Amino acid sequence: MSRLLHITALLVILFIFHNEKVAGQDIGGISLSAGRIHTGGFYSDYFNDSWSFGLGVIFEMQGIYNNFFTEANILFDQRSMKESPDSYLRMYAIEAGAGLFLTLWHHTAIYIGIGFQESYIQFHADVLGREESCFKPGAMLKAGVFIPLNQYASLRVGIMHSVSEISEKYLHSTSLIVSGVFRYPPAIWSIGIPQKEGHDVLQKENPDSLYKKALESAASGEIEKAALSFKRVLDINPGHNDAGEMLKKIDFAKENYRKASALIKKQKYFDAIAPLEKSIPYVKSASAELNLTRAKLLGEIPVLERNGIEAYEKKEYDRCIAIMNRIKTIDPVNVTAAMYLPRAIRRKEAIERLK
Repeated sequence: MSRLLHITALLVILFIFHNEKVAGQDIGGISLSAGRIHTGGFYSDYFNDSWSFGLGVIFEMQGIYNNFFTEANILFDQRSMKESPDSYLRMYAIEAGAGLFLTLWHHTAIYIGIGFQESYIQFHADVLGREESCFKPGAMLKAGVFIPLNQYASLRVGIMHSVSEISEKYLHSTSLIVSGVFRYPPAIWSIGIPQKEGHDVLQKENPDSLYKKALESAASGEIEKAALSFKRVLDINPGHNDAGEMLKKIDFAKENYRKASALIKKQKYFDAIAPLEKSIPYVKSASAELNLTRAKLLGEIPVLERNGIEAYEKKEYDRCIAIMNRIKTIDPVNVTAAMYLPRAIRRKEAIERLK
């Protein structure tokens, strides 16, 4: 297993620095496989080597990476016990995985891959006359080579190591597998991802021009359009700090608007004023909503003014400041608050200096 991991690490380094699709290099198709399995780990002393068989499909995913492929397989094997040949472990597995391939010579390609599987396991104990079954998950690591035979077929030879847990012990399986891969028609086994073309279009756009348009959309209150444009700028240039900051401001405004809306539904109009103010200017309807919310509280102003003046005359300056701030929050141009709030603050500060 460790040797396979070392080989895999070396191949990964090669794949990272090689991302060129070679003409005529095709690995996708329908796969028919047969292999020889050796049992390792805790169960190595219990089971004989056995044969495995599989049926699967392989797709090249050219839109993600030029040398990337995915595959799915149905696998079967049956292993007899060393001490009781009539007893056996039978496995039916569905495996899905992905990998990278690299062309070396005459379209021959080496590959590495990983996969996950779900296995239905049957254990037949002949001596006890008992049979048990269960479903178990597993994982696998594989490496090998694709050898082209013609435009419609290729040979795949590889090693696969898989691990499954059985009765709180790990069943390790190392397989030497030979597969025939058949592709007809060839075109259906290579899939391009449309997003890649869209990404190329984005790369051709001018981020500064997009940023300017996004600012115009934000200024006119088209907040969603602006956010999309700022995100496109960041897709092209992830280091565009101004676009990132604008996107944060928009998200902050939208979050505060949602908070204010929830408070208004609960008829907590005064508490909704502060988040509505924070929503401006990036949420178009925030200003009108703020005016309506303040209007619902204007009826409190006469009583608040009397209480505030009374507190001032009684030299209760903290209470006066709190009342006048509430008035100012509801009515920012209120004359009484404009007069008494600074007076109360100065009187309070003067008293504190004398202490």
